[in-house]
Amino acid sequence: PYTTLFRSDGSSKNIRINNAVIDFCRRNGISITDGDNIEIVNAFISNTQGTMPMCGIDIEPNNNKATINNIHLINTITFNNSDAGILIYLASLCGIEKKDIRITIKNHLDDSSDIGLNLIAGYKEPNKTNQSFSGKIDIINPEWKNNRISISASNNKWGTKVNFKNIEIQNSKEDIQKIKLNLSNRVNVFIK
Repeated sequence: PYTTLFRSDGSSKNIRINNAVIDFCRRNGISITDGDNIEIVNAFISNTQGTMPMCGIDIEPNNNKATINNIHLINTITFNNSDAGILIYLASLCGIEKKDIRITIKNHLDDSSDIGLNLIAGYKEPNKTNQSFSGKIDIINPEWKNNRISISASNNKWGTKVNFKNIEIQNSKEDIQKIKLNLSNRVNVFIK
């Protein structure tokens, strides 16, 4: 039983989207900028184009006050999006407050988006002003095919663990073993 609650701080809580079909959006199919307990199940998001970032789903907090907790993307299909099928961009979450992040992406299929999954942890170095993150991002049973780049991941110096399990890539232009080696050389990234 999910209900939509908008907290006084502007974040969303207890949101469930089921069986969405989203096509030809100008910016993103779905943007998650601040939320706790968000579940998106069986979504089909395609042909996003027009103005950046042009992703199927964009998890991108606006500032350090945002919450990105218990975000679940299950059985998501993204197709032919101009940038990424799914983008996780955490740079704006950097700041004074230490953040605990929980994201699970299970059974994501991307076909023909420019990038299957783009994971950008953040540009600023952790220091007294910019606290590191805790928590984890689990990416389970992804399948990326016909992408220019299947997976793009920046070096994660923030403390959030990123776990990949059962990666499947169908792209004749990319060396799957090289991709897995590159991912496993990232800080706090684990491949099973």
